[in-house]
Amino acid sequence: MTRLFALWIALLGPTASASEVDSYTGHPETLRDATPAVDAMMNRALATAARRANRRDRHKGVCDEDVLYRKLVRQLVGGPGGFIVASRVERRVRRDHAIDQVRTRLKDSIYHDYGVNKLPTMIGGGLASLLAFDDHLVGTDKLGHFVAVGWEYFVRVERRGATRDEALELGMAQERGLFGAATTGILSYADLSANYNGLLFWQRMVASDGERRDAPFLACSADGARWEVRERIQMADYVDATWDERVNPSDYLEPDLAKRANANVRDVLIDNPRYPTPKRTLLEDVHPATNAKYMDLPRALAPISPSLVYP
Repeated sequence: MTRLFALWIALLGPTASASEVDSYTGHPETLRDATPAVDAMMNRALATAARRANRRDRHKGVCDEDVLYRKLVRQLVGGPGGFIVASRVERRVRRDHAIDQVRTRLKDSIYHDYGVNKLPTMIGGGLASLLAFDDHLVGTDKLGHFVAVGWEYFVRVERRGATRDEALELGMAQERGLFGAATTGILSYADLSANYNGLLFWQRMVASDGERRDAPFLACSADGARWEVRERIQMADYVDATWDERVNPSDYLEPDLAKRANANVRDVLIDNPRYPTPKRTLLEDVHPATNAKYMDLPRALAPISPSLVYP
């Protein structure tokens, strides 16, 4: 089953979601901050979704939340396969050559000798591009996790009555399964953090009649006839050190893979003395005792590498 899934992803070609990111190769110290460009892209999608929802509902003269969410998902996630097939936001960022990003080919990456049994998912989706969000180095794959898996968490919690922790358990199962470790041998805590922050993002999205959410991005107008943008999306509210795999390292579930990857990382660091070593403040940011966002999460479900944070 796992091999068939990996082959299917490979056959999807460039439309497949990137499975991993290389945070080391390609001189990331030269990257310019992508935050303003990604913020602008997210806010254009927000405004477009609101405008199209209003146009769809103008004959009814009401704010239809279901219509709005459909338009938002269309703009941010894309079709129903927005995780397996790269989300719309992820594809837009990767195609936008005005956004400074490191694009590393698989054969040049720290995964170049990874082994054919793990290669299909990387061949299909390729490697994610690497972006700088302030001091954080983040793969474009995290944007897909943020909007698409965050939406999946949101639906389970807000529409189907699941608890937050049940949604986090789903994400952990996916990351250990076909969307992560089962096909690549890598469990990414940064992916899990992007998922959880995506839930927080979608929970803030809309305030419909009678709701009182803190600073929602969209709310129904006073006359109840149309959706209005109330706040701008700022990715800095969600992207933090836990999205950065230099700071919040993945687990390699096969010892040989860990040995190869770590050796390749050491080679990159030797060849690039200017590589941006994470600042101590970033290391402190990932600790749940100093980051309130993750403080109340169960240890087993926190999107933070136990090997880094816990004794």
